[in-house]
Amino acid sequence: MISDLQKSQYQYPGSQGLPEHYPQPPDSDKLLFYIQRNHNMNTVVYEVNELQHGGINKTYPMHAYWLKYNTGGEIQELNFYQSKLAYGYESEMINQDSFEFNFVSYKELKFYIAKDSTEKFNAYCNINGHMSVLKNIYVYAVELGVFPTVKFIELYGIHAQSGIPAYQRINIDQ
Repeated sequence: MISDLQKSQYQYPGSQGLPEHYPQPPDSDKLLFYIQRNHNMNTVVYEVNELQHGGINKTYPMHAYWLKYNTGGEIQELNFYQSKLAYGYESEMINQDSFEFNFVSYKELKFYIAKDSTEKFNAYCNINGHMSVLKNIYVYAVELGVFPTVKFIELYGIHAQSGIPAYQRINIDQ
């Protein structure tokens, strides 16, 4: 009987936010943050794009690539369309060790790359009114045609001053 069905049976997978069973990429000194989506566990990883002789690439301060969990964790570069329409970014150098960037697919949010007190690069953004170290982003989208329609994003991080976890959900009106 339909009245016996739970409301949750009508929800799409991931519609309540980042699923707890999603894996996290291995931590490293180069890892800035990562993006996961509701479609599968494959993850876009953003790392510091270091030059061979040290320092950060001033033109492209981040290297973004897929970590394909559905094929055993293989690494795959973003394709042209993913870089230009979805997961790519535009950046501007502020000084030798800091950059401002935004995603090509959602220019409304500003992010930053800068060194912390230990000289490690981190990604930063405003999460619920507090500058925070960005750890990961979750994107919930529905596919109704050629391009997915993003319904909301979630930002996860750590408040830069207090060290407490930071979270914000942003509903996207499309």
